Amino acid sequence: MSDMAAEMERHKSPGTLLAHSIGPALNRQEGGSHYKSMNIEPLAFCAANMTTEQIRAVTQQNVLKYTFRDKGCVIEDLKKARHYIDWAIENMEARNDA
Repeated sequence: MSDMAAEMERHKSPGTLLAHSIGPALNRQEGGSHYKSMNIEPLAFCAANMTTEQIRAVTQQNVLKYTFRDKGCVIEDLKKARHYIDWAIENMEARNDA
């Protein structure tokens, strides 16, 4: 099990998350529901445990991934990229790091 997976398992209880980790972006998922079935969603874990710089890096990487790939679902990929941007904005505003 990776270090990140082990840490996610350790933080299964939603009560361990920081208050600013839950926002409208985490209330939706673009392209399925596979993360909603987890005890803690990866983005919620990231929001609770990453610095602002790390959140920016995750966002930049995923926005690039979804805007450059060609899986035939351009609109869905753009929605996924927007989802990451919305998530980052919510977290930075909650932290007053805008």
